[in-house]
Amino acid sequence: MISNPEFRDRQQRSWAVRLAPPLVMILMMWLCYVIQVVVGPEVWRGFGIPAGGWGRLWSIVTAPFLHGGIMHLINNTIAMIWLGIMTAVEGPKRFWAVTITAAIVSGIGVIMLSAPGSVTVGMSGVIFGYFGYILVAAFVEQNRRHKAVRIVSLVVFFMWWGTTFFAGFIPQGNMSWQAHLFGALGGGLVAIITERREARAMQP
Repeated sequence: MISNPEFRDRQQRSWAVRLAPPLVMILMMWLCYVIQVVVGPEVWRGFGIPAGGWGRLWSIVTAPFLHGGIMHLINNTIAMIWLGIMTAVEGPKRFWAVTITAAIVSGIGVIMLSAPGSVTVGMSGVIFGYFGYILVAAFVEQNRRHKAVRIVSLVVFFMWWGTTFFAGFIPQGNMSWQAHLFGALGGGLVAIITERREARAMQP
């Protein structure tokens, strides 16, 4: 078999384009954390999502890149590497559709249902959006190979995280179950819409 350097280069560029978005987001998360450490909580909390903060909808964009501590950041980084990249391999358009939808829906859920006086930060709402997308897509996907890949990926993810990930849906401590639940719903919504659109496109 003779390899084609041009074809190989196109494949490499394709993978670079697919994987760049989640890796850039992870880099931004860590850069923002460094800034957080420098400026202190009195400043960076002002960029989180406040309960009932309908006048600060812009915080839906800033809050995901902020984290309440180093372990919060590390856990979200690990989940972002796994679920974010699993979503990103389907292409930048699909990745950004899930990311933006999950961020908006989870942010709205936080504003509506969070305890008065609370401020929510973290990428977990978006990460749960990736989870919701992959889970729902595994059921509505028409392509058997794609369905199998999604199911296997989720099984491996659950073996790694166990029940810890599902605990994110349960109200407890300072964990924002609102962001997790609504983020997952947002991701699932994208899966339903995109898979139905692709199914119609495949019809003669």
